[in-house]
Amino acid sequence: MSFDSTVRIEAITINPLLDEWPDPPVVDARVSGPDADTARSKREQIGLQLFGALFFLGVGGLGVTAWWRGRRAAAAVPLTAPEPVAHPAFAAPAAMGHPRPNRVVWRIVAGWLGLVVAVVVTSWSLDRWNLREDARYAAAAEGTVTADRLGAERRIEVSYPGGDGSVRTVRLTPVTPADYPVGTKVPIRYLPDSPEEAIPADQSPFAVMPRSRTFFAGALIAIGFVFVVAWTWRLLRWVLGAARRRTEPMAMAVLTAEFVSMSAGPSAFWVILTDREGTRWHQRVLWDRRLLEAGAGDRAVLVRRCPGFRRMYLVDVPGVGRLLPASTARRRPPRNYVLTPFDLRDLRSARPSSRLLRLGAGLMGVGGIFALFAGPATGVLAVVLVLTYLLWSGAVPWRGFAAGR
Repeated sequence: MSFDSTVRIEAITINPLLDEWPDPPVVDARVSGPDADTARSKREQIGLQLFGALFFLGVGGLGVTAWWRGRRAAAAVPLTAPEPVAHPAFAAPAAMGHPRPNRVVWRIVAGWLGLVVAVVVTSWSLDRWNLREDARYAAAAEGTVTADRLGAERRIEVSYPGGDGSVRTVRLTPVTPADYPVGTKVPIRYLPDSPEEAIPADQSPFAVMPRSRTFFAGALIAIGFVFVVAWTWRLLRWVLGAARRRTEPMAMAVLTAEFVSMSAGPSAFWVILTDREGTRWHQRVLWDRRLLEAGAGDRAVLVRRCPGFRRMYLVDVPGVGRLLPASTARRRPPRNYVLTPFDLRDLRSARPSSRLLRLGAGLMGVGGIFALFAGPATGVLAVVLVLTYLLWSGAVPWRGFAAGR
């Protein structure tokens, strides 16, 4: 009931997140309008506003810090590699023994298969959960529209008999409000133990909000599906590129990359490929321990261009092996990385234990949050998504640091 007694809402939900129920149970709360279904108490509003202010201040502070550190890093370290050293860039590659087997391919394929399995299992688990939830609404009743065109969403109010002999009401949002005038019959299903919890028997004519678990899990499944499609296309490009017989000689320089907004040491490897015309192509490559053998300085390599709209090169380093691309090749250096010439001391001076600790804490946090809101299968999918993204983006793992010691 409003303070001036002009607006009365039959039933409304009050979330006592920050309050205890008073005695007598009278609570001052705010609602969005006469057709609202949720109210928030004053103390809860203050808490939510404080949380929102702290959240936006934190995000803004991180953004300003990243921008400032990026400017300092860009001013201190050039974003491009230095001029090539005196080296016969396009000399005929000399044989340097048999190249080591490429184990990166199998890790990539295993990660791709793991993501496919995680997406399928999570979709199946979500579907089974929704079937179980729908089965809980076992009681049926025939409802009647008692009010229509409520609020801006033109909702309708449906009254139906509960199992305890009472008359219950539920508000629904039809897709076509004109099809549900007052007096229209609407079949209803409700929980036998809680008759006030009701849904339409046929949900297709109504705009029904998805359950929170369905929303979170569905969003993550959609992201996983997009990644599966994108990485399947990348695998196909690799296969078609490796099948090409035509090769092109280029000069390659290996660089380490560090995020401009972080100072956690090298996070990926990039190569600069220089063709005969002097055009430079910047490309991120997947982490491979053989990058340590490629070393610093310019080397003569053979590249195979993968089919596609944007350039992508498979890089064959004589005596070392094939380096797989983790991004497309572009003329300009990346703006979110600081590129520096490869130096083995960068890896030796890094602390793999701290990076492993941060990664483990992050995975536990992400997986735990999604498992809490959307079930264990969704939590596992979140962890798999993070790990496969790091694998496909060429992130240097903690074992890479140990390899440089």
